[in-house]
Amino acid sequence: MAMLLIALTYAAAQAAWHGGLVVLIEVFYHPLAYGAAVLVLIALAILIGIRDRMTRRLLLVPLLGCTLLAWPLALLVFGSMPHKTADRPAPGRSDRSLVIHEGAAMIDPLWWVSVDTGSGLTARRWPVGYFNGDATDTDLGSSG
Repeated sequence: MAMLLIALTYAAAQAAWHGGLVVLIEVFYHPLAYGAAVLVLIALAILIGIRDRMTRRLLLVPLLGCTLLAWPLALLVFGSMPHKTADRPAPGRSDRSLVIHEGAAMIDPLWWVSVDTGSGLTARRWPVGYFNGDATDTDLGSSG
């Protein structure tokens, strides 16, 4: 199960860079969530693999405790997951839209801009740019 989650996350990460399928990116590109799931699966595999009940009981609390503490620590270090803040159709082109995802790295706002082409399950995402609100030369301004 852990290897399947890692493979799906890797495939979605590759799709995010080169005009990959939007459905693959949106559904499977959540590295922090999958990382936590992989840690839980590995901890459970270790616990299931240990035959001695006393050793299993002694390892249960530290393994699962460390696994559950890894999630908030990862959120603190790597920031929040980006979320879609804008999806604007291109003028005169219903098959293209400008998409903006917003996230944060600690306290700095981050924006990812991309163009989605097509529709439905065959829609593809093409990255355009990445903007960091902390760096004034790459800040994404707002008009209007």
